Amino acid sequence: MRNEKLVAFPQNFDVVWGDGQTLRANGGDFSEAVEWCLADDTSATDLSFNADPEPGQVFWFLLRCAGPGGGGSYDSDALEQVGLRDPGIGASPASCP
Repeated sequence: MRNEKLVAFPQNFDVVWGDGQTLRANGGDFSEAVEWCLADDTSATDLSFNADPEPGQVFWFLLRCAGPGGGGSYDSDALEQVGLRDPGIGASPASCP
């Protein structure tokens, strides 16, 4: 038997989404590419999204931890990530507060 250490997940989340073509066209500027805050400080474990992309269209979704200490990060901290997401998403009028 293998013992696994369980990691507690934060209780609340923020979720934003946007259009992939906009993000690509503006060189990865999330301040222009965030379309909507789908969930703001929610504890729900499921989320309804009733839009289907048109042929050739791409949607992206990003989730971050939210909690009493403030929002977490949309950044993955992976070496493959190019640029920071948090400043751009925070500057978008459609971001989660």
